[in-house]
Amino acid sequence: FCIHEANGNDGSKRMVAGGTDDHLLMEEGGIQLSHLNSSGINSSTAALPPQWVDDVDSVNHELEEIVRMMGILRSLHSSRVGSVFGRDLDDMEGKIEKLTHDITDRIRQSERYLQRVGAATKRAGGEEAMVGANVQRSIAKRLQEVSAEFRQSQ
Repeated sequence: FCIHEANGNDGSKRMVAGGTDDHLLMEEGGIQLSHLNSSGINSSTAALPPQWVDDVDSVNHELEEIVRMMGILRSLHSSRVGSVFGRDLDDMEGKIEKLTHDITDRIRQSERYLQRVGAATKRAGGEEAMVGANVQRSIAKRLQEVSAEFRQSQ
């Protein structure tokens, strides 16, 4: 990938960025993006990823947060064992309850995202539906494993 300056036919300067197959042209004084493939055909109409990909990213983010929060919950449970009575125990119980509730909410939100992925990919049909269903199954399996681990830790 390289960027260099080139002169246009009208004498204007252009910044040309390109890799092996694509070239990105930007005109000075305004932004005009033009994607040209190696055949010189404009590919600026290339499709963006479907909306359900954002939902997949959201589920993955939620899963990362759930795993992180479960680590905190484990440490709170182990600290609670050392607290036998008093205000410390009450504070610790409150933190554990809140964190447990937050994890449960994130699991439910992840399930909702997965349902949206399923609905969107079914609407799309064809190959996208097959790919989306495979992605949905894979993430659902991971969510189920994390959820089972969470239930066991309680």
